[in-house]
Amino acid sequence: MDVDYLSNHELIGRAMNVTLREILAPQVAQELFSNYGKDSWWSEGVLNVLREYQKTDLPTAGNYAELVEALDIQLCLRLIEIHWRKIFSKKHSMSYLNWVRELKNVRNEWAHTHWKKFDDFYTTRALDTMLRLCEQIDDENVAKLRDMLHKSFSGNAEGSNSGNISFVNAKRNGNFPAGSSRKKLPTNTSSKKRRGSSMAISLQKGQKVDLTKGNPSLKKLLIGLGWDTNKYDGGSDFDLDAAAFLLGDNGKVTSDEDFVFYNNLKHKSGAVEHMGDNLTGEGEGDDEEIKVDLSKVPPQITKIDFTVTIYDAEARRQTFGQVSNAYIRVVDDETGKELIRYDLGEDFSVETAVVVGEIYRNKGEWKFNAIGSGWKGGLAALGRDYGVNV
Repeated sequence: MDVDYLSNHELIGRAMNVTLREILAPQVAQELFSNYGKDSWWSEGVLNVLREYQKTDLPTAGNYAELVEALDIQLCLRLIEIHWRKIFSKKHSMSYLNWVRELKNVRNEWAHTHWKKFDDFYTTRALDTMLRLCEQIDDENVAKLRDMLHKSFSGNAEGSNSGNISFVNAKRNGNFPAGSSRKKLPTNTSSKKRRGSSMAISLQKGQKVDLTKGNPSLKKLLIGLGWDTNKYDGGSDFDLDAAAFLLGDNGKVTSDEDFVFYNNLKHKSGAVEHMGDNLTGEGEGDDEEIKVDLSKVPPQITKIDFTVTIYDAEARRQTFGQVSNAYIRVVDDETGKELIRYDLGEDFSVETAVVVGEIYRNKGEWKFNAIGSGWKGGLAALGRDYGVNV
């Protein structure tokens, strides 16, 4: 059956259970084999870490090829998460783990809602996440996924004729910008251990600091954003999202594509890339990360603002008064050294969006500004103020 004639549900199923599994299973098996050895990788790395009901249909022994064949996509994703700290974190970033967790959710939705008509946003987001995951393993063997993603963008058998995914059309229930119909899991409510260096410059609200003047070789930045929430306030789970706005001299975007967020993960210039939505908020370190390549920022872009917003805040009666330990940090992405950190404090009450900080051009150099300004109206209000067509 050609990809052109698959429904979205069938497209996700084929991508996960055939293409993605063909790439992931050998990698998972190889890593477990390397860490546990020939005689123990299956018993210690697989059977011993699973609950009884999770290994009912698994063989207790077999040759290597047979055991690799027994690793279905659900098991692959589960084993990566189980062995993350000991094995997989040594080769991959937190974004990789976030993609694994997102795909576990996608797989569960796919398996238990066969009747569901997955919309184009959900389908393309899922395929894009699979592609990102596989590119970290073996870029040469992801052509099938790229083809599926291209077909999804171009319109599939369920009648999409949009031709692309734009945030102008990414609306749900009249609330901009809902993006895909994907469900998110609640954020972790416990305080996270923050990565960082004691040598980083700690800023207060309104302070500005040079980035490149004293460090001319600095080209690639990682912008880390983090927060803690109290899910009991308001009675609903929190859903926080980071975004970046690439702005001209007038403080506005030059086009809608200058808005980088979970539904438009990479700027067309390649200068700014959102590393993916953290669907669980669990674990140590940043909740979401955005990478910036200063050498690729178009000349008409003079500053980049970084924001965090609460999704569906009004309906859920949530504000940043219920968010604590929010921060932004700037890291040299090539050395891993944390350069700047700004802890926002708890000065917010009714706000549903925060402009956390920005990087901007100044006399041929780049500087950072700790902003910490709150907004009402969420991402829709921010988007309109920045000139995005909502």
